[in-house]
Parts: sequence; structure tokens; C-alpha cells
Amino acid sequence: MIKYPTIRYRCDHCRKSYARKGSCATHEAECHHDPNVRACTTCIHFERGVHYPNSCAVDAFPVHDGWDGREQLTDFVRHCTEWETK
Repeated sequence: MIKYPTIRYRCDHCRKSYARKGSCATHEAECHHDPNVRACTTCIHFERGVHYPNSCAVDAFPVHDGWDGREQLTDFVRHCTEWETK
């Protein structure tokens, strides 16, 4: 067995890493942990659900019926006009 080093590119805002620099740059441009993206996870109106669905105080994100019949967040909204910093 031969051990050799590899190069990985990691997002500055989360723990995701990529083998290709371009893939990482594409991810970073829309990473929902970056406050400049103005996504739900960095907004004061967002409340992460554990035993209940995620919620937004200003109803900014789209929801759908989840597998258990409750509404579920489909995806984090990015560049939200209602966004406010935490």
C-alpha cells in the first residue's frame, strides 16, 4: 500500500470540501452559511426545527408536504429581500 497526499479545497463558510477548485468556488458563491448570500440559516427570522418543521417568521421560504404530512422546507432561500442578520 502506498500513502500519498491529496489536495482538497474547503469552503470558507462550512465544512464541505472538494477535489476541484472550481467546484468549491461554485459552492462558495451560494453557500447558505455565508452571510453575504443572505440565506435562511444566517437570518434572524429563521428557526431550525428539530421535532417540527423549519420556520420563517416572515414566510419567505417555500414549503411542501413532507413524507409525514407536515410541511417541510424545500430549500433555503438565497438573496432574500426579508433577510436580517442574526
